[in-house]
Amino acid sequence: MATNTKSLSNIEPGKFITLEKVHPSGTLQARKLANGLVTFYWRCTLQGWS
Repeated sequence: MATNTKSLSNIEPGKFITLEKVHPSGTLQARKLANGLVTFYWRCTLQGWS
């Protein structure tokens, strides 16, 4: 995984950051919630739909 210069603790609430792009069709992202917790999302494209 590539090093990301932005720490997860420094994300603004409600904002997504991309942690890693996985080719050909996925992305690992993190989002900070209003209560301070960080959630992780796997976003992918399947047959052109995301």
